[in-house]
Amino acid sequence: MVVSRWWLLILPSSNLVRLQQRNKALIRELTLGGRPLGAHLPNMNHQDVFALMTKIPATVTEFILVRHGQTIWNSQGRWQGWLNSPLSELGVQQAQVARDALREVPLEAAYCSDTGRAKQTAEIILEPHGLALIEVEGLREKYYGKWEGLNVAEIDANYPGTRFDDSRDQRATHRPPDGETMVEVRARVKDFLTDLAGKERGRRVLLVAHSGVVRAVDSLCSDQRFDDIWHRTPPNACMMIFQVDDAGRFHMVKDFIAPEG
Repeated sequence: MVVSRWWLLILPSSNLVRLQQRNKALIRELTLGGRPLGAHLPNMNHQDVFALMTKIPATVTEFILVRHGQTIWNSQGRWQGWLNSPLSELGVQQAQVARDALREVPLEAAYCSDTGRAKQTAEIILEPHGLALIEVEGLREKYYGKWEGLNVAEIDANYPGTRFDDSRDQRATHRPPDGETMVEVRARVKDFLTDLAGKERGRRVLLVAHSGVVRAVDSLCSDQRFDDIWHRTPPNACMMIFQVDDAGRFHMVKDFIAPEG
């Protein structure tokens, strides 16, 4: 879909320079102490910010989906799912970089998973915007059942043979003990977003959620199997911009996920 950029012709040159300088500075901030602060952001330049500032057609809803920042359990390799772990120091920094990238983007509504790490990330991103944040169950992470709170060694000790095996399993239908499959996550996310798109038609909406939600949207926009896109691992604080039209179709606008995990 081609979006008109006529308004760039009347944007004051001082604003253009300021946006260019701000985004160059953001790129310099992407590493602190040699640690990456979100691999999506080096590809986000001032033109990407301009694209996010265009008027949304009345027939679509545009969503900016951000994964939460790194958590303590992320750093420990523990499955989180519907349980929670607070953001680490690095996770807070990642959320702040996402906040600065979206500072001048005209957001009109904001929703997040009702899990604490998503709410914490969303509240940081929304600091310049003054929007009310709505917490929803529809944006929750995949439910990992018995695995939640455990690391790989603990899962193998307590639930041997249940982890994904690519010689036996498919990403779409593999189910952790008492947990969800990705097919079920995608259906849940699609139902929620299709309904939300109808309520927020013609608006730009922030969503803060989880890697499972990002993967579900990636599959919906690309119409590809999870096995074919699983290498596209969503890093913490990654960003994905997509639209849902009035026929319920999902369209990718801009994808800041690195092609390799």
